[in-house]
Amino acid sequence: MNTPSYHTPVMCEETEKYLINNLTGTYVDCTIGGGGHSLYLLERYQEIKIIGFDHDKNAIEESNKNLSKYSDRIKLVKENFKNIRKFLRDNGTAFVDGALADLGVSSKQLDDESKGFSFKSDNLDMRMDLSLEKNAQDIINTYDNKSLTEIFYRYGEERFAEKISRKIIEERAINKIISGKRLAEIVEKVKKRDSHIHPATKIFQALRIAVNKELENLSAFLADLPFILSPGGKAVIISYHSLEDRIIKNSFRDNAKNGIYKILTKKVITASEDEKRRNNRSRSAKLRAVEKL
Repeated sequence: MNTPSYHTPVMCEETEKYLINNLTGTYVDCTIGGGGHSLYLLERYQEIKIIGFDHDKNAIEESNKNLSKYSDRIKLVKENFKNIRKFLRDNGTAFVDGALADLGVSSKQLDDESKGFSFKSDNLDMRMDLSLEKNAQDIINTYDNKSLTEIFYRYGEERFAEKISRKIIEERAINKIISGKRLAEIVEKVKKRDSHIHPATKIFQALRIAVNKELENLSAFLADLPFILSPGGKAVIISYHSLEDRIIKNSFRDNAKNGIYKILTKKVITASEDEKRRNNRSRSAKLRAVEKL
């Protein structure tokens, strides 16, 4: 496979193993990014079709280039995956044979200076979809101490959440915080570096999740998932932090108890040691899969 420049897809073989059940079926790639997983599957299965979704227009453009060879078998849609059920219904597709969602943020997105995800960025936006009203700069400069603390603790599991929040409010009273670089410097005044992980990592994660409503969108998608899968259809979801994994695990478990799903991964699947060496991004990846009964 010629890996797309957007990012290197994780656990492709594991995804294929748990996802493909119909060699002529229709699948949805709910977070297509640069199209890495879809390219892997289209190369191996000559008769499957894929509908790819992403709310980042840059990702759709990248996928369009990377998957141009298979334009007759893939349809790309700029849409948040929480709206997949409605899109499929409105476009005459009742059910699909499988659904894949890779919840990671691509290296290209993280490196995009205009997005403001980087600790060195001169911007502070963090919106995947620029049509969203509120960005990270709005939150950092207008939310009160209680609200900021809640975001940092809930979405970042940051134990210094309240101290960091107070320091941000103190600093923004002097000058508005408009860059990732300055925000990272403010966090470092409260939380000193004690490992190879940057002190502001959890704060930036929390802001990104809050801005893009990532956990709310995931929950909405999981609620609709049983209604888009055909009987025997499979779903594979790859997450990268405990907040997402907990939501997925609980949803799959509850639906299994209700006789809707069969859980295919009794224990969470992680990347092989070889893949972890080749692709650092895979180290935190967790894969779970179910089959609709």
